Amino acid sequence: MIPAAPKPAKGTHTRLKGKRKRLQAKADKVVYRAVVARDGGVCASCGAFGVQLHHVRFRSLGGKTAPENLKSLCLKCHTKAHGLR
Repeated sequence: MIPAAPKPAKGTHTRLKGKRKRLQAKADKVVYRAVVARDGGVCASCGAFGVQLHHVRFRSLGGKTAPENLKSLCLKCHTKAHGLR
């Protein structure tokens, strides 16, 4: 029988991981609100309401989650931007 792994000590990186995640979520909300306000709350392509944020330079290619790399797109335009339809 293999012994169970010991539990991490209180205050180790596992707790910080969750704290960092919460701080990042708060920062993302601030960025989201700033971009939507900048774009007037409508899709930058067609003017529809109900927007999502689109990374102009994809995160997988090194794009940052910063207002200058984001634009508001409706679901239809966001799907087209990713070439899914």
